[in-house]
Amino acid sequence: RTKADFLYYEEFLQLEKELEGFHYLPVLSRESWEGNMGYVHTVYEKVLNQSKTNSTQTQAIFMLCGWKNMIDEAKQRLTSLGVEKKDIHLELYG
Repeated sequence: RTKADFLYYEEFLQLEKELEGFHYLPVLSRESWEGNMGYVHTVYEKVLNQSKTNSTQTQAIFMLCGWKNMIDEAKQRLTSLGVEKKDIHLELYG
């Protein structure tokens, strides 16, 4: 929800620099900042839809963490966009 909630933020930024094809797209829902804001659904839907529009194949693995209702909604939305269940990993907070 806030930048203070990020785990391994700097490490993920470094991985993005070092690993070709690795993209780190954190999203904050409760704090303004220079990155993505709002709810995560808008961000991944935009990325997946741009991939389809550009006729590029996006190989994506989704690592979701958060509350059960958000995770359930994300899994449903991702699978409806064609993401295979094996490419969705999650950690529930409650």
